[in-house]
Amino acid sequence: NHTKRLNGGYMNSYIHLIRHGITAGNENRWYYGRMDIPLTARGIAQLEKLRADGIYPNVQNADCYTSGMLRTEQTFQTIYGDLPHKTLPLLREMNFGAWEGMSFEEIEQDTAHKAAFDDWMRVTDGSFAFPEGGDSVNSFYARVRGGLAELEGLHRLKELSCRHNGNDAVSLVVCHGGVIAAAMEHYFPRQRENFWQWIPDPGHGYTISFAGGKAIRDRAF
Repeated sequence: NHTKRLNGGYMNSYIHLIRHGITAGNENRWYYGRMDIPLTARGIAQLEKLRADGIYPNVQNADCYTSGMLRTEQTFQTIYGDLPHKTLPLLREMNFGAWEGMSFEEIEQDTAHKAAFDDWMRVTDGSFAFPEGGDSVNSFYARVRGGLAELEGLHRLKELSCRHNGNDAVSLVVCHGGVIAAAMEHYFPRQRENFWQWIPDPGHGYTISFAGGKAIRDRAF
């Protein structure tokens, strides 16, 4: 994971991906992504404990981002305080349309929603879109790939600046479980049996090492 500096020596290049902390959606096992809901008190306390345990990457001289949603902003604030950061809205979570804020049991009890859910289970090509304007798997992946391309472009600029200033090139993003899983599948295809195995627990994430513009290694935290 080393890139030669212009002035000699080597530069490390990393992107850190952190999933936001616990929300009511996590606690109640809702399908949700578009809903802009806050962290719970338990979620904030968990992040504070993880921060005290020292699991989070050092962001000195890093470029920092969130998806711009309330739960990612609160997570960033809890971990890193008032550090300057920007938003990458393409890295927002999947939109579940009419199912936003519903549990599996609630969907099962509604005839129309249950029929659509059965359709979702039958469709294997990613084309099924969640009712009332939600994402499909394909549209979600396309949006996340666009967000990753934006992030990678910004990170390449960071690498160029760090080739001169002696720092490692570090970018950090606080975003969402589904987004992180899609990103890890993109960078490390066929390393996990399925998408769901890449989703980190709330407040956790991955560090990805880059060399020559390519992802070469991941580390969970």
